[in-house]
Amino acid sequence: MLRTVDLLSAHPFLQGLPDPWLQRLSGRAHPVVRHAGQRLFHGRRPADRFWLLRSGRVELDIAVPGLGDIVIETIEAGTVLGWSWLFPPYRGHFGAVPVEQTFPVELDATGVRRLTQLYELPAPIEPAHMDKEVLS
Repeated sequence: MLRTVDLLSAHPFLQGLPDPWLQRLSGRAHPVVRHAGQRLFHGRRPADRFWLLRSGRVELDIAVPGLGDIVIETIEAGTVLGWSWLFPPYRGHFGAVPVEQTFPVELDATGVRRLTQLYELPAPIEPAHMDKEVLS
């Protein structure tokens, strides 16, 4: 069975991250399984977790009064889901629902933020590394 640290080191987003950081993150992460239709999170709620998608696809949606949840994008394996944990007031803007069985690694956002306060951030996970489109 793969250890959480192995799952983290295999994810493209964390590629090249030094081993001490992978070890620290693994203490705040765990693999999960989400089935198609099993909502990961709702918009406008606290952003206390984020996910590294290892397989599967997840639809991002936004609640539109009178229309329900409208899909705005599909996120695929190898990406990160849930960026709102990085920016105060740490509340999500979108919801997310897997469209097929998905195997992400879920990270505790509060714990990861604490790590960034205790230790200097390595270059691979600094905000400059993120796609500008994701941050807008």
